[in-house]
Amino acid sequence: GNNIEMLRQPINYSGVDKILIAERVRVRTFLDQAMEEIAKLPKENVKITKHIEINRREKCSGCTACSQSCPKKCITMQADEEGFMYPFVDIDKCIECGKCKAVCPVLYHEYGNEPLQVLAEKNKNEHIRSTSSSGGVFYELASQFIKNGGVVYGCALDETMVARHICVDNTADLDKLKSSKYVQSNMENTLSEIKERLLAGQKVLFSGTPCQNAGLRNYLGKDYENLFLVDVLCHGVPSPKLFSDYLEYLSKEYDDGKPISVNFRNKQRGWKRLYMEVKFDNGKRHYIYSGYDRYEGMFLNNMSLRPSCYECKFTTTERYGDITLGDFWGIGKKYPQWDDDKGISVVMLNTDKGNSYYEQIADKFDARKEELNTAKVGQRTLYAPTKKNPNRDAFYNLYIEKGCKEALEQYTNVPSKFVRGYYAVMRVGLDIVRRILRKGY
Repeated sequence: GNNIEMLRQPINYSGVDKILIAERVRVRTFLDQAMEEIAKLPKENVKITKHIEINRREKCSGCTACSQSCPKKCITMQADEEGFMYPFVDIDKCIECGKCKAVCPVLYHEYGNEPLQVLAEKNKNEHIRSTSSSGGVFYELASQFIKNGGVVYGCALDETMVARHICVDNTADLDKLKSSKYVQSNMENTLSEIKERLLAGQKVLFSGTPCQNAGLRNYLGKDYENLFLVDVLCHGVPSPKLFSDYLEYLSKEYDDGKPISVNFRNKQRGWKRLYMEVKFDNGKRHYIYSGYDRYEGMFLNNMSLRPSCYECKFTTTERYGDITLGDFWGIGKKYPQWDDDKGISVVMLNTDKGNSYYEQIADKFDARKEELNTAKVGQRTLYAPTKKNPNRDAFYNLYIEKGCKEALEQYTNVPSKFVRGYYAVMRVGLDIVRRILRKGY
């Protein structure tokens, strides 16, 4: 009853004003005193630097734009304990010009281009499609570019099985650039070589990950009419050192044979069921479903990727290439009869240059126009970075401490041959059911 009576009493606004005034004075006094105390603290001499500094490994994609732009050549790319390359600055030679920071695509990058057109494509040449990762589009792009008098830069495995960007000027060598390489490529002097060729008037096609494309664009500083960019839909890149150690580990299982070829996407048993294939000089062959291969299993489970891949700024529909290529995962659900499990590419034509160039090779493909949202359903990389596996850091810590063999065997599980056989029979049965029901993947 008393509370109700109090609520019915008129409010004394003059009293409220007095309280507010008093509180303002108290807070202002407190802040003034606090600022005086802060002013008494010893001042630290903070040197503001203009050169690139990697305070978080997630902030470097290893594109090499910084090292190749340095006028004093005082930035070198060096591997950390995990095997990923990062820039190291020789402070004694650095003139603090700031060029290395200015070209970093992680720190500074313009927005890319939304696709003008999205296509689902199959190469009409069955041999080219069967030896490509998906639909066999890149080979035709690169082959036509060389026929037009240009050169092509892309990722290849050299004779020591190290992934490097190389220059190809003839169609006979294009097989080296075909198919995916699930390891980060060594860019070395690729960007500076491309610039020299462009300035000399030569046509150049560059194929790489979105961050490599963005790094090249920043490094060049302007658009070149004689440059054609192809970016791939990228899941992320594992460590080159881990890949090298894995091949050594695998070699011991195959009587110390030396690896002479690696195919991360063998399609002998179909496009959707990835198989890892490694051939050795002693005639031995490692051929296994990717989920059972320790290295590729780590890749598919997001456990071996570069730290920046988990915070990638380029996983968006705004693309940095004139054309974007990738697997059109999920297209079989829309066209179960058209999807023959031999590979279908998603092709995104992002610029007028990409559109007009594609017209030169359009007759090579069985193509269907698609919506961008259809492509996004099967490609997370078009809207979000790859999710970091919670065991990722623990795996690399063990790898650093005890080596490849122990780390791989602790963090991967390879079923017995009996279990693998059981799963294989189940998959055959599932395929039969899907064909009967006319359902795709």
